[in-house]
Amino acid sequence: MSEPEHPDRGPTYHQEVQHHPATARVPEKVGLGVFSTGTIVMHGPHDFVIDFLQSLAMPRRVAARVILPPTVVPLFLAAMQDNFAKYTAAFGPLPRMPQPPGRTPPQEGTARHDAPHAPHDAPRGDGPGATPLSDNPGPGGSGGGGTGGSAGQSEPTPFPLSHPSPGEAPPAPPPMPPISDVYDQLKLPDELLAGSYANSVVISHSPAEFCLDFITSFYPRSAVAARVYMACQHVVELYDSLGRSWEQYRQRRTQG
Repeated sequence: MSEPEHPDRGPTYHQEVQHHPATARVPEKVGLGVFSTGTIVMHGPHDFVIDFLQSLAMPRRVAARVILPPTVVPLFLAAMQDNFAKYTAAFGPLPRMPQPPGRTPPQEGTARHDAPHAPHDAPRGDGPGATPLSDNPGPGGSGGGGTGGSAGQSEPTPFPLSHPSPGEAPPAPPPMPPISDVYDQLKLPDELLAGSYANSVVISHSPAEFCLDFITSFYPRSAVAARVYMACQHVVELYDSLGRSWEQYRQRRTQG
């Protein structure tokens, strides 16, 4: 379909383009991926920023920065929830990070928050679906044995993580240091300052870790913009952190 925008110019063409995330090209420089041991989640009125950290050695550093539009976040959360259910069916309950001595483990109905891994995070939100966010391969596929399907094709299987019931206010997370203090202690390479934009995510898993492929889907070919590997425990923490941030975003939008 075309229509002239200006009498002195030719027609402008409009066409909807759709890509399947599973066919995304994997550029060589991102194919190896990065390993992450924690995340920082931030959001503004138009985007969510996830900084994937490497904290096992000094200096602690940002290994990958991903920018998601708000419409993708609830789909990402639903895709993770769906993958968690499939992981549980195949391998048993997802492991949690061990609690330090003297700390009371989180009870069912409470949201977990570990400030050292997620200084800026926020309970899982349920939003409208639009784009397939998860396309887990079967046994032997990427990720080494996850089973799954597309979160955009069917309702995700409910997965009972430690979250409040719908409509219930989440418990307040522990006090966290100012974000400027957090980043003063992190190495953020110049090449990661602008981050990688993604409007789709493909998730796969093995018994020990999850692989998150953040995909930029534009014509003529979708491509993996960032590939991140996380241990199962850290993916659960990402789910908690992103969920709280999404709920804060929703509340501000409602109040505004």
